[in-house]
Amino acid sequence: KHYFEFLKNKDFCKVKAICDFDIKKIRYLKKNFGHLKIYKRAEDLINDNEINTISICSYDHFHYDQMSKCFKKNKNVFCEKPLCYNYQEFLKLSKSLLKFKGFLGTNFNDLHMDLGIRYDQINVKGTLLNNSVVTNHDLDFDNLSFSASLNGSLRNNFEATLGVSNVERAPSSVELLMNGKHMAIQRHEVGSVSLDSEEATNIDLELSYKLNDIKFNLLYFQNDIDNYIYLLDDANGTKIDGVVIARHSQKDAEFDGYEFSISSDFDLYDGNLAVMIGTDSVDGKFTDGTNIPRITPSRNIYSFVYTQDDVSVDLSLKEVKSQNDTAAGEEGTAGFELLDLMVSKSYSIYSDDDLTLSLFGTNLFNEIARNHASYVKNEVPLAGRNLGLRFNLSL
Repeated sequence: KHYFEFLKNKDFCKVKAICDFDIKKIRYLKKNFGHLKIYKRAEDLINDNEINTISICSYDHFHYDQMSKCFKKNKNVFCEKPLCYNYQEFLKLSKSLLKFKGFLGTNFNDLHMDLGIRYDQINVKGTLLNNSVVTNHDLDFDNLSFSASLNGSLRNNFEATLGVSNVERAPSSVELLMNGKHMAIQRHEVGSVSLDSEEATNIDLELSYKLNDIKFNLLYFQNDIDNYIYLLDDANGTKIDGVVIARHSQKDAEFDGYEFSISSDFDLYDGNLAVMIGTDSVDGKFTDGTNIPRITPSRNIYSFVYTQDDVSVDLSLKEVKSQNDTAAGEEGTAGFELLDLMVSKSYSIYSDDDLTLSLFGTNLFNEIARNHASYVKNEVPLAGRNLGLRFNLSL
């Protein structure tokens, strides 16, 4: 009962069903929460295809059996401790996790831990045509990935989350077998059947602190990727049918970066003003010291959202820095500022707020802006100044 009362008020989940073998609790639930599915047997709940996540708070000796059945149905699981009752159950649970493609979480007093393990067997079949010679390929990839995160409050208003993972990704069929023109990126792509699976070792640390009504948030991440797959333009600019040849290639790579934001909201003139100031940056290099192509430049973001009754005003400014840390043969891009504004008002016609009129403007400075991560940044810049009026009617 108390656990349900806690979950039903949380935005991150929607309670669809409850299971309990206690007759008194079943009667209480049916009387007060008749819209929910009520189960007496855990197996019936686990077999419900509408349920994707199950929270287990049963007696300790049921945990292992119920989790194992959830894993077989690929249900995400949050389970009270202990996860299992003895060492033999732990060994069996570990083997089950290797076949599991979901999420497992538990709590340790004031700490919350999430675990995830995924095993994939991937088979790619295809043919390549090269100089009128057809070659058949049958490729197999076995990938094992895991992730773990630990979250807790270090002291009042100060929270930290540490995440670590090792993720393997098989090359896609395009990366393996592509051999033709890709007009969306203006390249003649050439795949490679010799590509291996990527293996990324990731660590991220997030710190949050709240001072009165002001929230500070810092995220630092580092990703070391063996056999990183990327599209490499021909060094001599060789073209086929007017577009540059680009080959799917591999190198070991390292990424690191951060995101930092300060946010708050407060009452203003009978309304509410939410303010957010943020910055982010990422650096990417191959382990030989050369730059990875198409790395997003650093940005500063300013957001102001004012709401009063049926009126809202959303003003945002994005400062994008220049990017000159380019790979061989890649051109840099200049920095720019994008200012966007939207003013909306809701009207009641048949019911509450069923008509919304919005006046908007994007790129109000009419900046010449290019997305550095785009393959066609020179040919296709971002849109210039755009003004418009739109409405949304709910019937």
